[in-house]
Amino acid sequence: MADTPSAPGSDGSRRSRIAGVFQLAQAAIRYVYERMHQGFGSDNVSTEGPPCNGTLKAEDGLSDTTTTFSSLAIGDLPLPTRVSKAGPPADAVARREGKIEWVHGFSYTQEPKWLCEPDTSIIKEIVAPQLEMDGFGSKDISIKFFAGGGFNKLYTITSSIAESDERTECIFRVAMPIDPWYKTESEVATMEYVRRYTSIPVPKIYAYDSSSDNKLGFEWIMMEKMVGKPLDDYWDIYGYEFDRFDMNTKLQIARSVAEWVHELSKLVFDKIGSLYIDWDSPERCFKLGRLVHGEFICGERLGYRVYRGPFRDTEQFYRSVIDIQLQDVLDPIQRTQFNARMMRVAELEQAEAEREEVEKESNSASSCSTDASDLKLDWYVEEDFTNVPRDCHALLSVLPLILPQDSSAREPMTLYHFDMSQRNVLLDDCGNLVGLVDWEMIGTRPYDQLPVLPPFMDNGGHNITTLSDWTSGEKDRTRARLEQEHAQTLMSREFRKYLEEKESPWLRTFATPPPVATQLKERVHQIPRRDSKITDWVKRIEQGEEWNWWDDE
Repeated sequence: MADTPSAPGSDGSRRSRIAGVFQLAQAAIRYVYERMHQGFGSDNVSTEGPPCNGTLKAEDGLSDTTTTFSSLAIGDLPLPTRVSKAGPPADAVARREGKIEWVHGFSYTQEPKWLCEPDTSIIKEIVAPQLEMDGFGSKDISIKFFAGGGFNKLYTITSSIAESDERTECIFRVAMPIDPWYKTESEVATMEYVRRYTSIPVPKIYAYDSSSDNKLGFEWIMMEKMVGKPLDDYWDIYGYEFDRFDMNTKLQIARSVAEWVHELSKLVFDKIGSLYIDWDSPERCFKLGRLVHGEFICGERLGYRVYRGPFRDTEQFYRSVIDIQLQDVLDPIQRTQFNARMMRVAELEQAEAEREEVEKESNSASSCSTDASDLKLDWYVEEDFTNVPRDCHALLSVLPLILPQDSSAREPMTLYHFDMSQRNVLLDDCGNLVGLVDWEMIGTRPYDQLPVLPPFMDNGGHNITTLSDWTSGEKDRTRARLEQEHAQTLMSREFRKYLEEKESPWLRTFATPPPVATQLKERVHQIPRRDSKITDWVKRIEQGEEWNWWDDE
């Protein structure tokens, strides 16, 4: 089925009206950065990886040695059914129109919002032949909404085999078109890679379609429904309402997660990127390609011509992140949207003033409001159109002063699950880990770019090693918080102890990076923020002076 047409008033029509101006702006950007991007032109979006010469088998990844990535072979495990053989769409932006829109999110971010719901009757048509193919049976198919993630909607598919009353279940995951083709292909490849080279339990994928050119109009993955429940269901870490695990169970959870992290850290890569399956190769191997990353896809950014990986090092990655933020603020669409929004703000503020005047004269109050504050909180404000380009240029100038230029001094890369949170770690009722889900947008990174602890073990540095017995009846919220932080302290210690016993490569993350490297990382990813003081920070670094935390106040 053809993609859904643009919704009335969408950005598609505006884009065509200002295409000529935008092309000139992008040409200017590419000229400015031509020398900065020597060796990887800004229009290069290839997913080409190294040649398929890997010889490692699937079981080799489970040894105690470190596995170096060089287009590793698929091995003996079967691959999922790939419904569409199409490659990336020629116009990825068009695949979004009528399906999602980007709205103001938390702390200067944009978040995608669904514009239409997947049709469950079409899902039923799609899964019927796949269920038969994978041995589930297609008798009495029922579809029930299961959960909604940040970029997905999940449905439970229940069916029976003919002549049997036994019911089987699987998950049908419908993807938002935030990065068409690439997000689905890299998620499938990552899960298949982890299944082959670690013992981490991940859902088995039965079939998938990385093209939205189908009757449903969305990309989808049909996968195993894993047993177990999220850690969130057993331990309310941040709400302090319930805790069903004792300390010994929590320490065992910490050790089990440490084993997962250890196994991932043994997989060494030489670039920053996302994993893909090379379906065109006779050997069907894995390769590193374009990075699926939030900085490159939000709002209008998916359509910009910027290099998206794989990146040889952190500096090249940062240059692309800065480049795309610069292109974003120079995009005429941003100025057009900003001007339209400010006109609407002025209209609402005028209406508010008139309403207040009427209420004052009549000595009454109205329940309606025309508050324009939400519109003012949108992505850019007036000063950003001057400040963001200035900050981008400043950051680009300081990268060589901070990051290692000697290739031998660069950190190796590893694969890491960035959302190994209490929502995605699955357990049974005894506290045994039975699954890790949500592998979308997972890529390779150097160790100094990775968090030390999984989120549910990180209590913000509150080192609470001992806790007195509670003898005052029902626990209040303060006591519950202290117990949670105490548990996190002991779990984080057990986590590190296990890694030390294994002499794990993950111990690299515990090394404290130079403060200036941490400050650079924070600033590269917060350019639009009005309180980032980027130019002041760059001047201090160029003069060889330190920037302390209180300088950000």
